Amino acid sequence: MVRKWYVLYTKPRQEKSTSWYLERKGLLSFLPMICDPWGARGKAAEPLFPNYLFVHLHLPMEFHLAAWTPGAKRLVSFGDEPTPIDDGTMAFLMEKTGKNGMIEARSSLKPRAGGHH
Repeated sequence: MVRKWYVLYTKPRQEKSTSWYLERKGLLSFLPMICDPWGARGKAAEPLFPNYLFVHLHLPMEFHLAAWTPGAKRLVSFGDEPTPIDDGTMAFLMEKTGKNGMIEARSSLKPRAGGHH
């Protein structure tokens, strides 16, 4: 059985709980989070892609497990078929996250020499 990564569209602010339910069903999920040290609430962690998470599944046999998960709306599709995500793209995202699934937000902005702050 070959599993591929798909994007699951979730209800607003339901990414974490949907990921939890998927894991309880035996499906691997990936929810990259971003830590914004300049966020309105201090060092807030938010989903990198709000309302979306990734799920690893064998489409013909496990589609129903993802589709009928609390908080899930639908698998992202182009045409009538859910579209798998390229393994290279997934590897890149996973490489950028820490063990806790967090991507640190960093700015490359620097003050101008002799300029005003």
